[in-house]
Amino acid sequence: MKDSSNDLLNSSGESLPTDRQIIDLILERGVDTFSIVADSVLSSLDQYLQDLASDGKVRRWVLPSERSSPGVAVGTWLATGKLTPMMMQNSGFSHAMDSLRTVMLVHQIPGLVVTGWRGDDARLDQSEPHILVGDLTDLDNQNTVGADHLFGHRHGENLLREVGRSLDDATAGSLACLRISPRGFNRSYPLRNLTPSRIKYHSPQAYASVVAAKGCQFAEVQSASLISRDDALTSIHERLAPLDPFYIVANGFNSRAMQALRLTDQTFENAGGMGSALAIAWAAAKSLPGQLFVAIDGDQNATMNEMDKVLATDYPDNLYWFILNNGCGESVGPSVSLPLPPWFYDLATVINTSSESPGSFNHPRINDSGLKFAPPEARRLAGEIGSLPAQAHLARAIIARKWSQA
Repeated sequence: MKDSSNDLLNSSGESLPTDRQIIDLILERGVDTFSIVADSVLSSLDQYLQDLASDGKVRRWVLPSERSSPGVAVGTWLATGKLTPMMMQNSGFSHAMDSLRTVMLVHQIPGLVVTGWRGDDARLDQSEPHILVGDLTDLDNQNTVGADHLFGHRHGENLLREVGRSLDDATAGSLACLRISPRGFNRSYPLRNLTPSRIKYHSPQAYASVVAAKGCQFAEVQSASLISRDDALTSIHERLAPLDPFYIVANGFNSRAMQALRLTDQTFENAGGMGSALAIAWAAAKSLPGQLFVAIDGDQNATMNEMDKVLATDYPDNLYWFILNNGCGESVGPSVSLPLPPWFYDLATVINTSSESPGSFNHPRINDSGLKFAPPEARRLAGEIGSLPAQAHLARAIIARKWSQA
């Protein structure tokens, strides 16, 4: 049932939409998944989403921080072609900027960022950090997505229209940003006390089952001989090929090697977004349970990711995580890495790999030479939109074609 209690007016005398109307409009566009990093401005919208999720009407994914939001949105798009609104604080937008730019913009992947506009008015907001951040993230929003893809006004005018325009823009293939001012809508949906029964705690038994199914303990990893990166990637595919895997390979030398080895066309060699491969693969696995998705990280990409916190309590059966660990950031150095945290051995298959002499790595940067680009139409697409966008869009097309025939 639609909420019609929009009896509040904005500064122009217009009726304000309610929180429910904002979410309902998004749902009407076929959106069924939301990634969430909590925000005070968006709290009543999130309460409504929590209730919808409890009734099985939407999927509400809570993330450790905004850094993982773009990867999760990319993963859902890769698996289903659908948008996942990235709901976040405007103060957290800067956390997401790297992957918004180097994954979504570089690969021309559509998306919708939804931020609350804390600090929208210095007269009404007494928090100096909010006021400062409100001004700075306005500039960050513009510099990231561009003025033509920016929606929502500081004082909240015509917010429901802006929601629709942002959805139109993202659906058409753009990366759009919708800013929701606290003065733009009527907070009519009631917030409720959090009862103890709804608080989620760590389950030792569930974690133990995850470790047994997914991990590879430190002593076992250390007892194996070092192998080359190419041999590690080849051995992973030989092991998983009967399960029909789709690979998300982190940036740097691993993605370049994966493309050059031409093991399979079912890959997305991610050329940007340090630490984003696991977020992409996790969301893809959650969105398409029948398909096996495999994240392959180097050790520095692995330690920059945040999704290990999610895997500890929500690890899809159709997701595998591999970490090729040579102890350095070889593509930028060699720069000696932090050691992998011990729990990474619980959640991933770690393979210790040998490093190479500086300057000896001979696989080219990500381009249109991988197995995905063998068909003439794939090469034409790369010529039309560029090799990096084609990487993502060919990957999406492969999954769509495969599952439309299933």
